[in-house]
Amino acid sequence: YLHDESQSIASEWGAERTPEFYLINSKNQLVYRGRMDDSPRNPAERTTQELADAIESMAAGNPPSTPRTESIGCSIKWK
Repeated sequence: YLHDESQSIASEWGAERTPEFYLINSKNQLVYRGRMDDSPRNPAERTTQELADAIESMAAGNPPSTPRTESIGCSIKWK
C-alpha cells in the first residue's frame, strides 16, 4: 500500500485509476499491473481475480499469465 500525496509516484509509474495494483517481485521488477478483479463494486459478482492469480503465480516462481489488465475505478484527479 502506498499513499502518494504528491502524486509523483503515480505520475512516474503511469497510474491511470484508483485503485490500481502494482505487483513487484523480489528483484524489484514489475510483474503485474492492473485491477484486482472484474467486479469492483460487488465481490460476489466477480468472474476473475487477476491480482490473486498473479500473486499465486509469482509465489510459485512463475510469471503471471496476465501481466497487465485495465484498472477499474475512478480516474486520477491530478493536482
